[in-house]
Amino acid sequence: MEIGDVWGVGRRLAPRLIRMGFRSAKDLAAADPSWIRKNFSIVQEWLVRELNGEPCLDLMEVAAPRKNIQVSRSFSEATNDYRSLAEAVSTFAARACEKARSEGTVAAAVYVHLNTSWHKKDGSFVSEGKTRGLDVPTSNSPEVIRAALALLREIYRGGLLYKKASVMLLDLQDAKAVKSQGVLFDMGDKNLDDQQRDETLMATVDHINRSFGKGTMTFGSQGVEQKWRGASEHCSPNYTLHFDELPVVRAK
Repeated sequence: MEIGDVWGVGRRLAPRLIRMGFRSAKDLAAADPSWIRKNFSIVQEWLVRELNGEPCLDLMEVAAPRKNIQVSRSFSEATNDYRSLAEAVSTFAARACEKARSEGTVAAAVYVHLNTSWHKKDGSFVSEGKTRGLDVPTSNSPEVIRAALALLREIYRGGLLYKKASVMLLDLQDAKAVKSQGVLFDMGDKNLDDQQRDETLMATVDHINRSFGKGTMTFGSQGVEQKWRGASEHCSPNYTLHFDELPVVRAK
């Protein structure tokens, strides 16, 4: 194998190796690893050792960070009740923010979408969504909920029966990077103390919900009864979570 075809050599390194007399993978494998490290780097030393059968480079699978987070749900029954839609949108926004915080990201914009049933035979299907940019990238639930509800007011039509709602956080960014930039650039109306207070509040809410169960602590706009939630009588049993849902076998 020619030296330029060896994985880890690359186009820039190959001409230098060739000038030094390394023209094939065999030539490189015969080199002194210590000499290679001194004249190149530890990465090239590992490459020489790998060519001689000594594992040095771990196989790593790195998932690309996602740019958006979407939370959506179809309702058990189509509805035109604004309060129910507002509760659903608030819940989806809060859930999306929780996911973003768990991944250490913040969103630059929020998108809200509503649609009627696909199965209407009269061809009256309606699908509409709008996006709003956030003043400062954030995963703060109250701020995102306020933006989402403002979008809901813009797209809601009283005469339609909505079957599904969606909330999406857009243009996700690394939270630490955004925070460090905030020291140099304008971060909106909030000062650093306000930001720290919001972060502490969200961390507390997440901790309580992890400790005592999802939904233990929610925001007022999410409602209490949440009648918009879908029927759950057809859910698969939780065999591994609830003892009373274990399958029962009876001998006849």
